[in-house]
Amino acid sequence: MLKKEPIRYYENTCTSTYNTPKRTGKINGVENFDASFFGIPPRLANFIEPRHRIVFETVFEAMVDAGYNPKEFRGSNMGVFVGCSNFGAEEIYSDADNTFGYSAFGCVISQLANRISFCFDLKGPSFTIDTACSSSFYALANAVNAIESGRIDAAIVAAVNINFSPNQIKSFNLLNVLSKEGKSKVFSADRDGYVKSEAVVTILLQKKTACRRLYATVLGADVNCDGYKSEGISFPSKEFQSSLIKSVFESKNLNVNDVDYVEMHGTEPPYLLDLLNLIWDMQKYSVLGTNPLKEIQKYDTKKRPIWFIYSGMGSQWSGMGKDLMKLDVFRKTFKKCANALRPYNVDLEKVILSDDPSVLDDIVNCFSSIAAVSIALTDVLKSFGIEADYFAGHSLGETGCAYYNGGITAEQATLIGFARGYTTLQAKCKQNGQMAAVGLGKDECLSLLPEGVYIACVNGFKNVTVSGEKTKVKEFVEDLTNRGIFARLVPTANYAFHSKYVSEAVPILKDFVDKLIPNPKPRSPKWISSSWDEDDSENPLSKLNSGDYHAHNYGNTVFFDQVLKQIPKDAILIEVSPHALLTPILRRELGPDITYLSLANRNSQDNVQHLLSNIGK
Repeated sequence: MLKKEPIRYYENTCTSTYNTPKRTGKINGVENFDASFFGIPPRLANFIEPRHRIVFETVFEAMVDAGYNPKEFRGSNMGVFVGCSNFGAEEIYSDADNTFGYSAFGCVISQLANRISFCFDLKGPSFTIDTACSSSFYALANAVNAIESGRIDAAIVAAVNINFSPNQIKSFNLLNVLSKEGKSKVFSADRDGYVKSEAVVTILLQKKTACRRLYATVLGADVNCDGYKSEGISFPSKEFQSSLIKSVFESKNLNVNDVDYVEMHGTEPPYLLDLLNLIWDMQKYSVLGTNPLKEIQKYDTKKRPIWFIYSGMGSQWSGMGKDLMKLDVFRKTFKKCANALRPYNVDLEKVILSDDPSVLDDIVNCFSSIAAVSIALTDVLKSFGIEADYFAGHSLGETGCAYYNGGITAEQATLIGFARGYTTLQAKCKQNGQMAAVGLGKDECLSLLPEGVYIACVNGFKNVTVSGEKTKVKEFVEDLTNRGIFARLVPTANYAFHSKYVSEAVPILKDFVDKLIPNPKPRSPKWISSSWDEDDSENPLSKLNSGDYHAHNYGNTVFFDQVLKQIPKDAILIEVSPHALLTPILRRELGPDITYLSLANRNSQDNVQHLLSNIGK
C-alpha cells in the first residue's frame, strides 16, 4: 500500500538532508519472525535481514498453497532461484553492537537462496540473482530452463525488495528518478519518476504432470543483454527488447491471437508505447521486464467440489481434545458447547481431556463430545475460509450437518447430540443389544440375517452395520467369520441403535428437539441426507432441520450409500470428526481419484499439526 509514513531507517541517516520522498509502498510486519519454526538460532535470527526472513515465510506458504506438506520436498532436487538487489540492511546491521559476526552471514544476498535450500533440505541449484529491476524474471527464466533441460523437477522462484538502504534512496533521489509527489505515472507526459515500493513473491514451479494445484502454465521464458550502448549502461535498448519478444514468441510457436494481458515495468523509457505497438502488431501475450521475457498461459481450473463428511459413534477416543484446545477458534466454540451442557451436570471439557477411556462408555458423554468436537472443527474450517459445496453425516454425524446448515447455534447443535444419549437413558432402553460391522452389501446381508438382527447402517456398497440382541448378533458374526466374510463386533454400550430396540426413545428425542428448535429451518439442498432411502427421499419429514428429522435419523436405518452415489470423482472430502472413522470406507468405496482429508486422528502425535497439514493440502 502506498502511503506517507516514517521511513524504516534511523532519522539521523543521510536521507534526512536530501528531501527524499516520504510516500512509499511498504510491507507491514517485517520485524516479526518465528525463528524457531525455521530452526534458526535466535542470536543469528536477530541479524538476518528482513528480506531473507520474509522469503522463508512465503516459501513455506507457497509449498502449502500448492497442496504439499513442505516435508515432502526434503531431500529432493528442487532448485531455488531468488531475485534480489544488493541494497539491503547491511549498512544498518554492520554498525550495530554485539553482532557476534552474524551480520556478515545474515545480510549477504547469496545466503538468501542458500539458506532456503538449507532450511527445507533442497538439493538442486541454489543461487540469488541481482540484475536490478529484472532480477525476478531472470530468476524465473533460469528456473524454467533448468526444469525444461531435466536438471531439476521443481523450483522455488522468489523475489523480494524492502527499502532498508538509506544510501540507495539518497542516490536515486539525487539522480532524479524518484517521483517527488510519490506517484508512478509511466504513461503520463508529466511523469517525474517512480515510487520506491516493497514486495515479496514466491512461486512453486513444477512439471504439469506432477502438480497438485495449477494456476498457470509458463509457455516460455528467456533473457538477453543490450551490450554496449552509446547512451550509457542505464538506458535500456528498444532494439534488443524487441528482438527478445520476437524470438520467444517464434521459438514457442504460439498462436498470435492469444494475447489477453500485458504487464509492464513501471520505470519503462519513453519508447514504451513503441514496444506496446510491437506486441499489438504481433497480437501476443507477454510480461515484459528490462530484458527478460516470459509468456504465461492462464490455466482455467475447474473448481473441485468440497464435501464435509460428519461421522458418528466410533470416532470418539480418550484425550481427543487435548491438542485441539490449543487452537483459539476451536477452544472458543467448544467452550460454548460445554456451557450448554452444564445444566445437565455434564463437564464436557473434562470428558475430552481425560485419558480414562471409561469416561466415554457413558453414551451421554460419548454422543455429546463427538457432536461438540465436530461443531468446533466446523468453525475452524470456516475461520480458514473453507466452505462446503455439499455436506453429509452418518448417524450422529447429522448433528454436525444441522449446525453447518445454519439457523441454529453451536449450543443448540450440541444439545441435539446430547439428547440422543440423554433420551436413550430416559426411555430406559434395554441394554442387551449389540452392533457389528459386516463386509457385505445391503441385499447380500439381508439374505443372511437371522431373526432379531437388522441392518442399522448401510455404510457403503459393500459394507453395513447390523444391530440386534447381543447373543444373536454375536452368533451371526461367528457364522460370517466361519464363512470367510468380514464381521466385527462394535462397542455401543450394549445398545442396538438404529433399530426397534431403541424405539422407546424416539418420541422423547423428538419432543426434546422440538422444544430446543421451535421454529425449524429448511434443510439446505447442499445437505445430502442419509436418513431416508432414495425411494422415500421426498418424505415431508425430511425437509426441515427439526425434531422429526433427528428422531427419524436416530431410530431408523442410515442410508449412507445414498450419499456415496452423489459424490463426484474429483471431490475433496473432509471428514469433520474427532477421528477419521469413515475415511477408510470412503477410500475403498470411491477410489483414488478423490482427495481424502481428516482434521483429527487418534494415532497422531500432534493433532494441531495434523489438522494444519491437511488443511494445507
